[in-house]
Amino acid sequence: MSRRVDQRRGLVLFGLAVVILAAILHAYRLVLESRIIEDAPHADRFPIWLQLYLLFTFLVIAAGLLFGTRVGLTCSILGLLCVFVGHLGWLHYSQAVLDAMNQDGLYDRHPELIPPNIWGFIGARWWDPVLLILFIVLLAWEIKMLVKRNGNQA
Repeated sequence: MSRRVDQRRGLVLFGLAVVILAAILHAYRLVLESRIIEDAPHADRFPIWLQLYLLFTFLVIAAGLLFGTRVGLTCSILGLLCVFVGHLGWLHYSQAVLDAMNQDGLYDRHPELIPPNIWGFIGARWWDPVLLILFIVLLAWEIKMLVKRNGNQA
């Protein structure tokens, strides 16, 4: 029993640390995107909606981790899956923007004009791939804990 409590505590501490770090970084990005929209009122609002969506999913993940039951763990896993869906939407949006900008071959002629992107995500910072890897680790750990719990109950 004590070992299970220690594993659960480790999962919660790691998960909350990752979620808090991600929330701080994405709240910072939300402020930056809001300033851009202020200066350019006709700018695309997708980056702001993405940040709000991700911040909401971080709350769901944290609530699930703190709840501590099988339902809480499932809720947290669903929140993590929503984070990955958000990143897929971001990737789709980024590819659509890059394709639209390159319709006349602009980037072929001037590759220096390609917007900075990491792994195809426009506007991504160095911490985005790091956070994504940490979320993958958290998801794997949560699935492992959920499978263990279901195995112990059978």
